[in-house]
Amino acid sequence: MTRPTVTTVVERFLERRQVRDWISPAGDLLVLPRTSSAVRALVIAESGSGKTVLLDSVILCALEYGWPVFFLDAKGDPADAAHLAALAASRSKTAEVAGAWNLFNGTADQITAKLMRLMPSPDGANQHYLDEIRGVLQAVQDASPVASVEDLRERLKRPGPWVRDQYDLDMVTAPVDRTGNQTSGTRALQALLVALRPLEKYLDAVGWSYDRPTADVTVVPLSPVDDAQARLGDLLLLDLRNYLASRLARGDKSPVLVVVDEFPQLVTDTSDPGDTAGSLFETARSAGVGLVLATQSPAGLSNDEIRRRRALTSGAALVFGRSKDPEDVVKYAGTVMQMESSGAATGEELRSARAQHTYVIPPQDVREAADGAFWLVQGGAIAPFRALPQATPELGAAASSNTTATSRGEEEGIE
Repeated sequence: MTRPTVTTVVERFLERRQVRDWISPAGDLLVLPRTSSAVRALVIAESGSGKTVLLDSVILCALEYGWPVFFLDAKGDPADAAHLAALAASRSKTAEVAGAWNLFNGTADQITAKLMRLMPSPDGANQHYLDEIRGVLQAVQDASPVASVEDLRERLKRPGPWVRDQYDLDMVTAPVDRTGNQTSGTRALQALLVALRPLEKYLDAVGWSYDRPTADVTVVPLSPVDDAQARLGDLLLLDLRNYLASRLARGDKSPVLVVVDEFPQLVTDTSDPGDTAGSLFETARSAGVGLVLATQSPAGLSNDEIRRRRALTSGAALVFGRSKDPEDVVKYAGTVMQMESSGAATGEELRSARAQHTYVIPPQDVREAADGAFWLVQGGAIAPFRALPQATPELGAAASSNTTATSRGEEEGIE
């Protein structure tokens, strides 16, 4: 038996509030915000709950808006990538799947940071050698950034035309063995080439970059169990931070969307996924970049409670679906005051009662959520919805747009 014995102002307006930017004017559809900087979402749902369908729908919406899209998929399933490419083609959009990436894009400092990311973590014993590599990389990029692996070879072997002065030249050409055949530059080159060799098949000096996409949607399937692909994913996240910084520096607000599925899998042991997510979300809005990060559980965000909370409270919309451990996410949807009363087994007599806070979204509802059922929480408002699969294109035939209605208390979905 349920009786509305406690009513607050918040409860009165609960059904009238809407999630900012994400709800259609009629309130029956969940839509992608028209401003890319407003598209910031952290998606948490277990495998098989419809997360891939949801991300595909978000990407298709962005393509309909005419935004360039980058999708880093750490599940690494080629079938998912091919399906998304077919969906894009059915809407007359171009897609590049697993295309070569241009590592050597950006400023000299950014390229140095990416190359140093390939080196072992500092442990005290190797700090001298890491400083040496960083120093020679900075010296040979005084005139211009390195443009390719071949260019890197040339500069570290024959640094004369690329350094600023005699001091830098002496630093790069200083002998480091008794024979004098190996210099600081050639020793650094050897270490860098060893690290770059497993990545060579994924790199190209004329490949895609965040600044220069080669298609409407760039799909990068990555398998974290492959060491080379895991390193590539980490570099792509680092380059994303560089891209955000470059946009801020030049005041670029052109729309663009970046989606990363299973993003904690791409964060190396030297970083924390919670910190990475928090810093990316905090910067993306100012840079005008839409950013959607997806993971299977809150625990995957970080082993550290504070860092995990930083990601969950970064200001991005929180989207969650079916989960076996939902308490960490439903609490961000808030609580309501409810009165619980004991009574006789028959009749309507009420006896002792108590008022207590209970979750607005019951955890058990999240545990039992159907495929494609999600909740979006932002700014104290909640939008439950359903994301349904797009029609699969067949043999080049255009797929029909399969938008689905969304509203509180009804079947709901993504426009």
